[in-house]
Amino acid sequence: MRKLFIILLIAIYLTTQAQVKPNLNRTVGKVNMEYIYTPSRNSYKVNNKEAWKSILLNTAAVASAALGDGFLDEGKSQGNVNLMYLGHSLKAVSVGVLLSKPLIQNLDTRGWILDIISYGFIRAGSFDEFYNVSRGLPIGTVGSTCIWDKFWGATKSPEEWILGSKALFLTVGFVVPIKEF
Repeated sequence: MRKLFIILLIAIYLTTQAQVKPNLNRTVGKVNMEYIYTPSRNSYKVNNKEAWKSILLNTAAVASAALGDGFLDEGKSQGNVNLMYLGHSLKAVSVGVLLSKPLIQNLDTRGWILDIISYGFIRAGSFDEFYNVSRGLPIGTVGSTCIWDKFWGATKSPEEWILGSKALFLTVGFVVPIKEF
């Protein structure tokens, strides 16, 4: 798991560092080079607050929904009413975060479409892991009830491939708001 996390961090770092800067004054031969590739250390900084809001709110909504679902299922299996209340509360927090997004974010129609895409990728990449943590299951455990779990079960992929795919989904979910807002 540590290797997967390191690979994810490296992928995020490389994605944010490899940016294209405009250089309209440079010509090579008869060709005007409008853009050149400059992977410098400070070539790209995310200063857009809307991107950070989108990432944090989407991650908070997914995490609280997954943890709530896990605590609710664990409470039902153990007969623990307190875990069930905690699960319902966290699911309500998730709905509250999603309903408060229009008040917190200032997005146009294109921004909302990208925000929904980002939410989908973040959910695909992290929901199962948050759920497994709340139930005390190993991180790479794949269930058998929903369509998503049945898809991963039908692929018969090794656990490392599944986690790698989910890390890629999570990376795309983080990069979409950074690149577009």
